[in-house]
Amino acid sequence: MIKKIVKAFIPFLLLAILLSPFSVYASSSYYTNSSGSKVHAPIASQVIPIGASAKCKDGTFSFSTHRRGTCSGHKGVKTWYK
Repeated sequence: MIKKIVKAFIPFLLLAILLSPFSVYASSSYYTNSSGSKVHAPIASQVIPIGASAKCKDGTFSFSTHRRGTCSGHKGVKTWYK
């Protein structure tokens, strides 16, 4: 009986992990920066995502590789991480 419950629960657990705020890949938006590199677009998260370079004043996290223009559409930089 318990094995059936666990098997039924696994797909929901996997979905929750993929959609969790810990998953940087929950958002697949990217942009090309001024150097021509593909950079992950800012995302909202409850924790600091791996690779984030700054937290914007609107609460999103930026993955910008240059300081100039970082969080420009997100009310500016609140905290730098790199």
